[in-house]
Amino acid sequence: MKKAAKIFCAWVLAGMLLFAFTACRAEDGAGKALDALMLALRSGAKEQVQIYYDMDTAMEKLVTEDKTELENAILETLKKMDYKVVASQKQDDNKVSMEVKLTTLDFTVVMDRFVEQVQQMVSDEEYRNRIGSMSKEEYQGLIAVQMISVLRQEDIPLAETTVQVTMEKENGKWKMQNGGAEFFDTVFANLAKAVNSLV
Repeated sequence: MKKAAKIFCAWVLAGMLLFAFTACRAEDGAGKALDALMLALRSGAKEQVQIYYDMDTAMEKLVTEDKTELENAILETLKKMDYKVVASQKQDDNKVSMEVKLTTLDFTVVMDRFVEQVQQMVSDEEYRNRIGSMSKEEYQGLIAVQMISVLRQEDIPLAETTVQVTMEKENGKWKMQNGGAEFFDTVFANLAKAVNSLV
């Protein structure tokens, strides 16, 4: 009887260890995938970022020769980004939810300064004299220059935001659920949308 109880306990313990190991493996795999994504973003290299986030589509409305320079300014901000996984929980073998604390530029400050510069630009007499004959490309170029100027300011503070991320395993690879829309909106703070809304 004691022997049977010991065997039963051993099986229960083995099952618990296997479950814990499987859970850890899932969380470890999801965590490594998130680390790879963040490393790519923080590289500031467009070809690395494009693997996860389509900047070309996000900025497709912008038609100006300053578009590449604006993209580069946005990519430069990513180098200042940091992150920390605060908590993670395995939902099943193919899904892990994570609470991620992101440190990025304070995009509220960025947008406030951008709007302020655009207001100064449109109140300028030279701008008002040119607006009637200005092409769409010229106008968008002026808008892009304002954003580039703000993004390159060194005194923009950093801000922390907590984002819920769900990592899913598909075809053996971990990636963000639904393309990580909320996560990327936080990372890029809708900068592309903000610029495109003015063009």
